[in-house]
Amino acid sequence: MSNSQKYLEFEQPIADLQAKIEELRLVGSDNALNITEEITRLQEKSKSLTESIFGNLSSWQVAQMARHPRVPTRWITFATSSLILKSCTVIVTLLTMLQLWVVLRVWTAVRSWSSVIRKVVT
Repeated sequence: MSNSQKYLEFEQPIADLQAKIEELRLVGSDNALNITEEITRLQEKSKSLTESIFGNLSSWQVAQMARHPRVPTRWITFATSSLILKSCTVIVTLLTMLQLWVVLRVWTAVRSWSSVIRKVVT
């Protein structure tokens, strides 16, 4: 199976970076070179690239990924967790809006009651 069949177009930068990391690991195990810092830097770059790509998938890209026969499960897990995180953000935003609405309603009620109480007292 060729490399183009293993990865979708939007996954290719991640696959290339993972290949570089694996190549560095092999070179590092063959030689006495200490390249762990470079491997760590590339792994961090891979993680941020994965977050960036899978955090902004279009509907078509999600469908392509779901239908691909060799989808890496860790990427599916990341895409799913990213979708859950976005859903949670929307829910928190809605709850915050609801709380603000309640505070506004209470504040309006207190203002109207305070004017009624002033009229009764005077």
